[in-house]
Amino acid sequence: ATASQEQSVKNALELLVLSLTESPATQRSKRVEAYTQLKHRRNITGQIKAYLQENLEKTITLEDLSRQFSYSPASIRRIFKAETGHTVMAYLTDLRMDRAKALLKDKHLSVEAVATAVGYANLYYFSNAFKHKFGRSPSQYRKEH
Repeated sequence: ATASQEQSVKNALELLVLSLTESPATQRSKRVEAYTQLKHRRNITGQIKAYLQENLEKTITLEDLSRQFSYSPASIRRIFKAETGHTVMAYLTDLRMDRAKALLKDKHLSVEAVATAVGYANLYYFSNAFKHKFGRSPSQYRKEH
């Protein structure tokens, strides 16, 4: 066995001994605390998702979310990733692109208006992001739908 494998076994044994020596009340207390933290993380993640959905047209940064939800940017990044498997910015981009697809079906809206409606001030950047996500430009997508 390698040194790291041996260390892993030692760590696991230490945790086992510690858990066997804790009282049932302490074990219950730890489970309740873990459950409470999980509920809180899910709640804040849900609030962040709703905020992003309602503010797609705005420029949103982790610092903005930090101010909005009174968490550090690092905490928001960590909690959101743990709960969703995605970074906040990747999730926001997916929301924006999905909304853009829906808006592009309205032939009365220009591609530039769609870009602005989903939070992109720069049409070139929007078009590149759209093409990266869907494999075709917004104009090509519009022609196909």
